[in-house]
Amino acid sequence: MVRILLSGTASSACLGLAGAGLSAYILGTGALPFLLCSCAGFIFGAVGFYRSTMLQSLAMLDRHPRLLQLHLDANFPGRGFMKWRREELRAERFRGSWAMGSMLMVALLTAQPAIDRIYDDREAVLVEEARAELLAAAGEDLLIEEKGGDGMEANAG
Repeated sequence: MVRILLSGTASSACLGLAGAGLSAYILGTGALPFLLCSCAGFIFGAVGFYRSTMLQSLAMLDRHPRLLQLHLDANFPGRGFMKWRREELRAERFRGSWAMGSMLMVALLTAQPAIDRIYDDREAVLVEEARAELLAAAGEDLLIEEKGGDGMEANAG
């Protein structure tokens, strides 16, 4: 909720000041345009945040259905989300209803720390794999240099 307010407020301030400045330049006053542009800015910012969070929620539902099911049930215990089968936890089910989509967004926001931990663990595994590959390549390069160095000394003598 705080994020949507911050997004709306930032958009409100930007559009309000832009509208007031433009109006003051053209008409000499900017009070009413500031008010109108600020209202429009808040609406655009809030709707934009809602849409981007909804897309992210739907994507995370496809990637982590059981985790979001747990958070849906924790946030809305009377809805029986834990009784849903895995096939029912699909983006299409939540895309059709703004109420269901809003519940999914809440579940995403509460599940975000767990999702961050999942991605941190995946990243750590990828970093270790890359380090192992680099060490193996460095070891091969060292062996090549040692073999090449011995051959050079024999030819020089």
